[in-house]
Amino acid sequence: MKFSIIVAAYNVADYLEECVESLANQNFPNAEYEVLIVDDGSTDGRTGMLCDQLTSEFEVVRTIHQENGGLSSARNTGIKYSKGDYLLFVDGDDFWNNPDFLNKLSSNIRKYSSDVVIFSYDKYYGDEELIEVNFSNIAEAGKLGNNISDLVSKGLFTAPAWNKCVKRKFFDNGLDFPVGLLSEDCLYCSDILKIVNSYSVLNERCYMYRQNRKGSITNIVKEKNVNDILESIDIGLQDIQNYDNARQLALRVYFAISYISILPYVNQYISNQKIRQLLYKYKYLLKYSKDLIFYLLKIIDLRALKERYFEFLERHSKEEVEELVAGFWETKRHKIYSWTREELEKNKKECEMVIVSSASPLFLIENFLLSLGYDKVFGTNFVNDGKDGRETFIAKIDGENNKGEEKVKKLDEWAKENGFEYEIVKFYSDSLADEPLYDIACRKYWIKKGIKIEGMPKRKTLFDKLFWK
Repeated sequence: MKFSIIVAAYNVADYLEECVESLANQNFPNAEYEVLIVDDGSTDGRTGMLCDQLTSEFEVVRTIHQENGGLSSARNTGIKYSKGDYLLFVDGDDFWNNPDFLNKLSSNIRKYSSDVVIFSYDKYYGDEELIEVNFSNIAEAGKLGNNISDLVSKGLFTAPAWNKCVKRKFFDNGLDFPVGLLSEDCLYCSDILKIVNSYSVLNERCYMYRQNRKGSITNIVKEKNVNDILESIDIGLQDIQNYDNARQLALRVYFAISYISILPYVNQYISNQKIRQLLYKYKYLLKYSKDLIFYLLKIIDLRALKERYFEFLERHSKEEVEELVAGFWETKRHKIYSWTREELEKNKKECEMVIVSSASPLFLIENFLLSLGYDKVFGTNFVNDGKDGRETFIAKIDGENNKGEEKVKKLDEWAKENGFEYEIVKFYSDSLADEPLYDIACRKYWIKKGIKIEGMPKRKTLFDKLFWK
């Protein structure tokens, strides 16, 4: 058994040595694996030379230089010149952190003889912080039968390409990466899903997926990114009728992930006719979102989202943000549930105060809700640092996010500060995370799709398992 590890390298001189050394220093016989670097026409004046240097230093390393063709082209070149029975891919700015990984991978293949081995990885933010992505909730190995959509919904066959070890025969039969699309991993992994019949899982932390590298295409969501993902969905579903019902469902769930992933970015490009047409064409994929809760909870990078959020806030003064917020609510005012104004007036007559407690940023909701007539608003607070002589919001939360037990804590502290005891006469919520407030309320109302339902929700759903005891 021989492995080919293909490294696509483009202007990654700062990271390539760490990457290749982690691969070349495996505790595995040199004769049984190769590291094939494809220098994709690097222009930094360093990467190409470093590739040659690493080739001279390590017996297992080979280098191919080519004109720039993009990541897919580089990987396809690596496939063409590789000699292994199994192929793996590593991006030039990432690395392996386990010198025994190939031994463990080899043992897994000998045990299961699967078509594809899928392994855990870490999101690498630096030596001090790692976020593990594993597949501990999935059987170690199996055939792809009626359970295939469940495997997809748990993230097993989804992108990326670099946490999958694939048999050579599939590449000999045409498996490759689509050239010209930035969403190359999307179609590659969907093609794997279409053609393999067995899998195994290796929950060994090995791959370090570097986060927030300056210049990385994964840090930028531009018009072409959105367009290419939609095109990938279009291409990937063209032949769906060629597969049995179980695999058809799996493919629709698979591409629903891609569709959902771009929704936060499409509005700014909606004038692009092609984007608009494909977005509408595949809107039906949203109905598969309920099948994806486990996957979404696993892959949503809240840290990255918060960082982008805070970066935006830091670039604007307090006055600019307040103006933006006011404009936002002006456009959303008509979406208030029809019954809420009447309910608010009724409750103000029956109770001393009507309070809103939300996990949303306080600066985003406070003024609007007070203008509607609510007496007090609790939310997640941000610290104002006065940077550059301006009032700005910085990436620091004052205490915890205002949710769960924190909501009760803030309410208790506020009541104590103001010298009174309180009783929650009525409580309204659409969030299962509000159990602590539900538990102390006299009358409880569940808001479902904008409709008020008396009583607590039935605790039989997937969300119940996640949020309720």
